[in-house]
Amino acid sequence: MDPARHRRAHRPLFNNAPTGKIFSQSARDLNPQPLGAHGAEIGTALGNALTSVEQGQADPEGAWKKALADVDNIVN
Repeated sequence: MDPARHRRAHRPLFNNAPTGKIFSQSARDLNPQPLGAHGAEIGTALGNALTSVEQGQADPEGAWKKALADVDNIVN
């Protein structure tokens, strides 16, 4: 693998834009977003709250309060 070659890459699919340069810089600029020990469970709790509002089963305030209680139960 030749990093310099990848940085010089151009792709017809992207109108011959310097994709190697663009994507290389984008990768360097990324800030990792690590998940904690309960990241998936918390995500599910928040997703469930959003879904309940979307489906008309809960009002936003009530869904948020339930989500916070669910997260509290998960982490404590």
